[in-house]
Amino acid sequence: MDMSRKEKIGLIVFALIVLCISSIKFYSKNDSNEFTVYKSDNSQPHTIKVYICGEVKNPGVYKIESDKRIVDLVEMAGGITENADINNINLALKLKDEDYIKIPSKNLNNINNNQSDTKININTATVEELKKTTKSR
Repeated sequence: MDMSRKEKIGLIVFALIVLCISSIKFYSKNDSNEFTVYKSDNSQPHTIKVYICGEVKNPGVYKIESDKRIVDLVEMAGGITENADINNINLALKLKDEDYIKIPSKNLNNINNNQSDTKININTATVEELKKTTKSR
């Protein structure tokens, strides 16, 4: 049986169409018995590691339960120092594995607040203006 070129191409195209239709039907089945959904139980806390530094008495890496918050970590680290600026951190945030928590210092915030926000043009400023801005910082 000798087939012409057009007949061979037609046969190949027909075979590809049948293959595509059958694969679509195979993969689009919605039979709920074919697979099982496994839901992880995240209700049980597990141990995570977090790092705390800055204005705490004992900075370092701590193992803590995953359902704990920053306030619990601060307690584990011995509490805050007298220089801690606790108003600039949300102590109620839940911790995650590999968190980096830095308790800021009041002194650093005071230094930043005292700095002049006046901008100068370094291309046109006098020597006195440049000296004045470097001394205030």
